[in-house]
Amino acid sequence: MSRLMTRLLLATDCSKEAVRAQEVAVFLAKACQAKLDILSVLEAPPGMDPEYQVNQLYLEQLHKEAGKVVDRVVHEAGESGVETKASILRGIPAQQINETAGGLKSDLVVMGTRGRTGLAHVLLGSTAEGVVRGAPCPVLTVRSVAKGTPPVGITRILVPVDFSDCSLEAMEYTIQAAREFAASVTILHVIEPASYGLDFTL
Repeated sequence: MSRLMTRLLLATDCSKEAVRAQEVAVFLAKACQAKLDILSVLEAPPGMDPEYQVNQLYLEQLHKEAGKVVDRVVHEAGESGVETKASILRGIPAQQINETAGGLKSDLVVMGTRGRTGLAHVLLGSTAEGVVRGAPCPVLTVRSVAKGTPPVGITRILVPVDFSDCSLEAMEYTIQAAREFAASVTILHVIEPASYGLDFTL
């Protein structure tokens, strides 16, 4: 049977909130003997002219800071025996991440749910939501956790299904992942209450 994943893409903004996502990506790459690509996208604040000299210095500083974090992740992944490549790009994060995942033919994108800005939609950060909606492959979003959290591991998987085609595909993917990690699977279907305006006293 072919491996579930052979190439993973870790998308990180190099913030403290992204540390857990980095740990998960390295764990999955090692467990699946997959290559790990690391991508950090630098985004200029709205309305900022990147050609202005002071702004160029600001972006260069961001690039240096991101480079330090990316180098650390590459080093840690290498110590775990994971083949790793890294790149830092400029642009709109969700767009660059999705294009990179497509170009690399990634099997999975791993990223945090919240970025350094703290800006968020109802459930996910705006970048994570954009990647989930437009990525050419499955996306694993990882929330940040408090210190002292147990090491990364996969022992139980919950897969909600509504019997649509996409949810059944998700279930098939889950079954493959469960075999890969010897994990248990719980399949959940939720029946949503509905009012039909009937008089049940009859």
